[in-house]
Amino acid sequence: MSDIRTLNSGSPLAPINDPYKEPVRMSRRLREAIREHQKTTGLRFYQIAGRAGIDRSILSLLLHGKVVGKGDARLAKIGRWMEQQTGLPADQWEEPA
Repeated sequence: MSDIRTLNSGSPLAPINDPYKEPVRMSRRLREAIREHQKTTGLRFYQIAGRAGIDRSILSLLLHGKVVGKGDARLAKIGRWMEQQTGLPADQWEEPA
């Protein structure tokens, strides 16, 4: 039988934590950069999620401190997008949970 993570990959309902990876959460600097970017550009929360290529419910969970596995693709997507927008370096996307 297939693993549930492969069945639901890409779905907003897919499990967000991976027990086999080091637990991390979105860094405070990345959260602050997203909120500051919202203020300066006037973009809504769902617009930022859409432009970054992730579901807005996932972005909401990440912004509220949801723990994910190190190197989570959804966290990396928002991190890469914010790096393009604000120059926030990749090593500042995650912090230990």
